[in-house]
Amino acid sequence: MIIVDTWKSGCPLESVTNPNPYKFTDETEIIFMTSTFSSFDKINYLLTLSSFPCMWHFTAPRMRKFKFVLTSFPQTSATLTIANQDGQIINISEINKPYYFDDIYITIRFNTTDSKDYFQGYLSIVKLASDLIDGNCSTVKNDDGSIFWSTIRENQTLGSYPNNAICTYNISIPSINQMIAVFYMLDIETNVDTMHFYMNDIDPAFYLQAHENGYNDRVFWEFISDGSIQKYGFKVNFYEKSNFDYFVKEKPQW
Repeated sequence: MIIVDTWKSGCPLESVTNPNPYKFTDETEIIFMTSTFSSFDKINYLLTLSSFPCMWHFTAPRMRKFKFVLTSFPQTSATLTIANQDGQIINISEINKPYYFDDIYITIRFNTTDSKDYFQGYLSIVKLASDLIDGNCSTVKNDDGSIFWSTIRENQTLGSYPNNAICTYNISIPSINQMIAVFYMLDIETNVDTMHFYMNDIDPAFYLQAHENGYNDRVFWEFISDGSIQKYGFKVNFYEKSNFDYFVKEKPQW
C-alpha cells in the first residue's frame, strides 16, 4: 500500500489516521512510523516541518491486540504515549521493547518542543491468544559430524519461520568432552522472538561441558516466535571440541 500525504502540516500518516482511524485487517500488516517528513540524515535542514503534537488513531479486528516497538527516540523532553479506548495511557520510551495493548482501538501521541526531535517505531497486531505451533526447524548432520539446527532452508527467503511457533532441540554432550555452539545467523525480532538454552537450570557460555564425573549431560534449546514480524531466522552448528579445529580452518558453506 502506498499513501500520498498531501498535508502542509502535521506528521506522516496523520492524513489517514486522524480523525478517522486506520483499520488493520490481519497480522501481515506492519506500519513503520515516524514523526518527521525529512530524511533522517538531513534532519538539521528540514524543508517540511512537522507540527506537534502528532496524533494517530488505529483500530484492529476482534480477538486481536496491538504490538508497538520503538526503535529510535530522542533524549530530550519529548513524550510518546499510547492510550486505549478506556483512557488508560502508557508512556513509551524504551527502545526495542515490545509494548502490547489488549484493545481494538488505540491512539498514539507524540509531542516535543524541538522541531528536530523525531521518533521511529513500528505497529502491528497479533492474536489475543494463540497456541504455539511447530516451527518446523530442521537438523542436518554434516560430513565432519557436526549438526546444523536451523529455521533456514536452501534458497530460503525472508520470513523463514511462522508466527506463534516453537522449535526445540535436545543435544547430548559426550562424557569427558565439550560441545561448541556456533551461530552462523541470528536474525530474529529483537527482544520479541527469543532463543534460550537450558543446562542444569543455569545459563552457561556457548562452550557446553559434560558432567565432571564422566557422565553425559544434555542441553535443551528452545526458539519461540510471537504473533507478528517474521525475519530471516537462525542457523546454529553444534561441534564436539575435537572437531572444532577443523571448523576454524575450513568453514562449512550453507
